[in-house]
Amino acid sequence: MIKEERRESSGTFLGCRIPVDSGLAEQGWQWRCNVDRSKLAEVVDLYEELGFEVRLEPVRVDCLSVECKACQGELTNSKAVFIRAKN
Repeated sequence: MIKEERRESSGTFLGCRIPVDSGLAEQGWQWRCNVDRSKLAEVVDLYEELGFEVRLEPVRVDCLSVECKACQGELTNSKAVFIRAKN
């Protein structure tokens, strides 16, 4: 059975649950995706062109479950992308 891809505001992707700092949500930041460095500039430019502020944070690989440890190497080189509307 193929898992359905999904994305939630909690940092969940493909069933992995990576915690997001609740303080960011309180400041109006919404998690959008985890992106590796090769696509990072493209994603940031896109959200900025759409009129959003963009914030990058390290992905919390220390919180990966045992089942998700195989992705740790890739996620270590990724950034969590957060956006919010400009004031």
